[in-house]
Amino acid sequence: MAPVCETSRAFRKAAAEPPVFKPSAANVVAAVESLYADEVRPHGRILLKRLGERAASEAVAAHFATVSHRNVVENVPRIDANRLRNVCERSRQLRVELEESGEYCALLAGRRETFVDASVNVDEYPEQLWLAASAFFAGPLAAGLVLPGGRYACAQALLSLRLPFLAGLSLGRVCHVVQLAISRRRLLGYLSGQVVPYLCSEAVVKEFCAQMQQAAVLGPRAVPALPLATLEQARSCLWEMLSGEDGKPVSVPLPNVKRLFRSRFNLDLSETALGYTTLMELLCDGRFHDICTVQPQGRGHIVMLAEPCESVSSEASRRPDIAQEQDTTQVAPPVAHTFIHFGQSSPVADVVTARCRSLPPLARCPMSPLPTPMRVVADSTTCGHAGRWGTAPDRKSVV
Repeated sequence: MAPVCETSRAFRKAAAEPPVFKPSAANVVAAVESLYADEVRPHGRILLKRLGERAASEAVAAHFATVSHRNVVENVPRIDANRLRNVCERSRQLRVELEESGEYCALLAGRRETFVDASVNVDEYPEQLWLAASAFFAGPLAAGLVLPGGRYACAQALLSLRLPFLAGLSLGRVCHVVQLAISRRRLLGYLSGQVVPYLCSEAVVKEFCAQMQQAAVLGPRAVPALPLATLEQARSCLWEMLSGEDGKPVSVPLPNVKRLFRSRFNLDLSETALGYTTLMELLCDGRFHDICTVQPQGRGHIVMLAEPCESVSSEASRRPDIAQEQDTTQVAPPVAHTFIHFGQSSPVADVVTARCRSLPPLARCPMSPLPTPMRVVADSTTCGHAGRWGTAPDRKSVV
């Protein structure tokens, strides 16, 4: 009986794993052609997705009467990325270029490039499109709508809904619309790594918590076991972190700051508890100008130790706790200088993204004031189809 059980287990494992697809040169060239038609630049990762989608479409068409976007997404085969790059480099019809990010791009030899740069923060679409998009994402038809977190996959999911305001736009254009809807128009936002209507996003929760100066805990870490860092502790610990163990200043990637606060100082650094919606805003505040600076590096940002000011004594510049004791000036509440309100734009908004701006007055806020302390939990288990895009019930709960 033991061999039978092992065989059955192996069979079930093989059936659960997606099949392996080995694309030929013709398959790769055809996939690149389709990306040209969609005005999407054929980066290696996008080409990998397109090959999987085309192979899945053929497999689904052989077993189902109709081919839906969801069926295709759920039946994408596995493709060896290294083998795909080798096929692109050996093909005479393709020209492989290296991007600044280190990624490669497979272009058609002798073909003019007509791609849409979805990362450009320039809005050239008619206002009627945005009015219709705003009405849809804020209306009942988008209630519980959950889209993939990636820009490319999100645009595909929106096109599959056959929305009238996206009619006639290529996939590359819809990718650009998604980017602008998140970064400038505030029609979409993120929740647990997926894209949702803005009023259901983490940004709204964090803006509300920042106004109330309460910690917003999003995602699986629902109840932090560590105490929240005060402003004085944040300054002192950040100075110690950036000073380095041997006295030589070090730089820390911005996403690592909170993790280091937890591992080194047993403190939870919450920007909303200090009146800010993002960690970038907190560290760029004037009360941290003598401690650190935030500088762009590659696709992200790093936090560096600030140069000591000449007007501050040497001992105070080395010890932020002493500097604060010497400064007896009354500091205004953080929230008073935190938010970027509607109307005139600010350079900070372009750096931090438009999701850092504040909401309209709290009367319009869909959330009601919550008792202290507030813990906002984003439950990812309610999303249907194992994380695939689709509709889901209200995915925010307040504990």
